[in-house]
Amino acid sequence: MQTRQLEGVKNRMGPGQRLAVVSAPRRLLKFTSLPMALALACVLLAPASLSVVMAQATPQTPPVSQPLSSTASQEQQDQDPIDRLIEMKCPGVLERQQQRDQARLLAAVGPPSRPALRHQLLIMRQRDQEARSAALETMASAATPGFESVSAIDVENQRQLKHIIVQDGFPTRSMVGDDGVEAAWLLTQHSDSDPDFQARVLRTLFVRVRQHEFPAKEYAMLVDRVLIHDGKPQRYGTQFGDDGSGLKVGKMEDPAHADQRRGLVGMGPIADYACAIHAIYAPSAPEVR
Repeated sequence: MQTRQLEGVKNRMGPGQRLAVVSAPRRLLKFTSLPMALALACVLLAPASLSVVMAQATPQTPPVSQPLSSTASQEQQDQDPIDRLIEMKCPGVLERQQQRDQARLLAAVGPPSRPALRHQLLIMRQRDQEARSAALETMASAATPGFESVSAIDVENQRQLKHIIVQDGFPTRSMVGDDGVEAAWLLTQHSDSDPDFQARVLRTLFVRVRQHEFPAKEYAMLVDRVLIHDGKPQRYGTQFGDDGSGLKVGKMEDPAHADQRRGLVGMGPIADYACAIHAIYAPSAPEVR
């Protein structure tokens, strides 16, 4: 899967609501990347290699018949401004995560059996990311960022994704490739207007993880999202919030063992994750290590 993904701007935040819950970049999270005010306001994006964020342009969707080579993908990651920002503020964090990712690679799959469906999912992801990038760009200069456009994109993407799942089930790697599955997962993450839908997909992905057909990190991020929607403490610390005193990890179950749980799904320690979150969303704040 492509290593980029920050999560973007919560689809239900309206005028006057405080940006409250954030998730981190995927590569990191792959790090673990970002959903209503303190309870569920989320910044969900996914960068070029992180997949989303700030003033970064979303990369063009690769041609269906020509997925990015590992060399081309690495070059693109190396050029990613979000990656450079994280590396500057949090030296070594990306390299350590890449090492964890290399140790947990899924078995390779052949060309997607449903290339048209893959292309549809990548286009949907691109629209998701472009809307969130535009909204983030307005945050510093506008009293009311462009959340309405994000919400509209989320509603339409959710409608299409639900139709796809009804017709074919949640896409598999053999159907749409790693990037197609990643796109379907990201769109599910951003379906905060329907927590029940997210929970249903989570049950499907639980089975896929056990079959080594879906990355445990992405599954863990959706677990936290579903738990937060259900009013419960998160398990992996992937969702950060701002109660007015700055970005910090939201309520967690058994915080003392959070890093142990994160390690089991291929995530780095919360200190690394928090550093990346602050580097991206609070660049003027001191690093948190």
